[in-house]
Amino acid sequence: MKSKRDVYRENAQETLKKIREQLVYGSNAAIDDDRSDHKRVFAVRAMVTMSALANALLFNKGTDFPVMAKLNSLAIEKYGYGNCGEQSLAAFDDLVQKGIYPIDLCVTSEGIHQLLLLGRNPDSDLGEDAIILDTWTKKIYPLKDLPKMQADRESGKYHSCPETDKLPHYLSGKLEFLQSIQTQKDLIEFKKNMDIDNRIINWFAGKITTNEELKMDFVKIVSHYNELELSINTAPALKFFLQAKNNIETLNILLKKSSQQLQPCFFHKEKNLLNNGSKNHSDNKVHYIITSQPNEPIATKIKINENKQFQDEIEQLNAFLK
Repeated sequence: MKSKRDVYRENAQETLKKIREQLVYGSNAAIDDDRSDHKRVFAVRAMVTMSALANALLFNKGTDFPVMAKLNSLAIEKYGYGNCGEQSLAAFDDLVQKGIYPIDLCVTSEGIHQLLLLGRNPDSDLGEDAIILDTWTKKIYPLKDLPKMQADRESGKYHSCPETDKLPHYLSGKLEFLQSIQTQKDLIEFKKNMDIDNRIINWFAGKITTNEELKMDFVKIVSHYNELELSINTAPALKFFLQAKNNIETLNILLKKSSQQLQPCFFHKEKNLLNNGSKNHSDNKVHYIITSQPNEPIATKIKINENKQFQDEIEQLNAFLK
């Protein structure tokens, strides 16, 4: 009879294989440098954000975590690209469909890296059967080996562009739990809340395989954006909408560039700057910007929230930092 850890590992391996096969155009990990088309991340995030918003505003359905997990899964399949956030959400969705639990979506508190934890037992110091699934690095290992992985400074490199060494090690800090399914009741509730209108699912039909197809798809993205703009009437909806707007604007700039790669890129820390889409605010948080030249910003400045609220701040940070 298979042990619990063997069952978790077997299903994690199947999910890892599925996600990695879908990443035809890579990720921002160094292991994908030979094939990555980094501008696709902005298409992925524009589509996911707008789809969640349309699901709520146009079709009176949800925007909660089960919906976001499924939309990210659909986006990776369509665009063939995803960083740690998209990959972990898609993997979460895949494991849920297999009926696997307990499962947690986690983020490292300093590295801001998302991964999955399978088999956690909250009543026994996380559980001896618990394993980590990290699709971004293509690694599966027991939770007890996490300190050893954190000490390995050579693993988990970002894609080869200037100044990425300034970023924290991807596993640095503590594991923080963002979303969890601990019981069969949780699993049933998760599936019940995965309520996405079929018209939204149709937005993800087909695969974008060429740069020309991505340009044509951009026209459709803008069309969806314009349709949604007429329906914005609440602050939460506006936040989603501004996230989509930022990604669309950045994708538009990158599509106009001759290179298919987001290369070179520079990461900078700044304080007291946050563009929220309408005016600048001052605060004491740290912000990152990503640029194609040392002094040429091509994306909105992003706030790193110390509380790391999942849908509000982590997704915004990952949209430009990862």
